Amino acid sequence: EIGERCRISQEPVDAVLRSVRSSLSPKLLNYRAHYVFRQPRDSIGDQEILDKIQERVSKVMNGHIPDRFDFFKAHLKMDLDEQDVEARVVKYFVDFDQLIEERGFASMLAAGSKDRSDYRDRMKNRCKLI
Repeated sequence: EIGERCRISQEPVDAVLRSVRSSLSPKLLNYRAHYVFRQPRDSIGDQEILDKIQERVSKVMNGHIPDRFDFFKAHLKMDLDEQDVEARVVKYFVDFDQLIEERGFASMLAAGSKDRSDYRDRMKNRCKLI
């Protein structure tokens, strides 16, 4: 998105981007330097910070994956009051997609493009939940 914006507005990408270090509050950067990186604050680069963030996020997300079955069991219900069978099924799938989007499961379960390398795995996961 940033590249597209810069191409349209003819702004240099470097003028639009902000470093990760500068986006952190000084107190947070001091904390992370001392306790997480165990390095002086000035020796930590943007890529190191991004790598640590990605590492942490992937652990948190993976720790919550087993709960997805219980989550969908509790939140996804077929409306049996709907008389039209086709409308009932369509509403169920629309509700399923809405839950995926609203609750942050898109990276694992969104239908997305068939060209993506993980398309087959995402479809298998979708079928298991539905």
